[in-house]
Amino acid sequence: MTWKRINGMYRVYSGRGWENHTETHYISYPFIINRSRNNQNRWALTHIACGREIGNFRLLKIAKECGKAIEHYPHWFLPTAELVLDSMTQDGSRGDITDIISTYRQQ
Repeated sequence: MTWKRINGMYRVYSGRGWENHTETHYISYPFIINRSRNNQNRWALTHIACGREIGNFRLLKIAKECGKAIEHYPHWFLPTAELVLDSMTQDGSRGDITDIISTYRQQ
């Protein structure tokens, strides 16, 4: 997984709908790493297609490592959060993915 640094606009989904932000972010499909909307001191690993934050991390390096650890799951190529979660639940990998993300969040 190679991350490309970009200075420019990206979109994330929030409780108010899609929002545009302009700042440094990193892309490696199917993820983007950006400053967390919940805590500007942390980096968010975000699913590009649905714009939802998967988790936020203290260091950029840790966010990148987490993305690498979960990239092999095929669920990330689905277009909506609901489809991603349903797919994870159906094949039983949701708990494994959640555990991986939690482990990286604690670092």
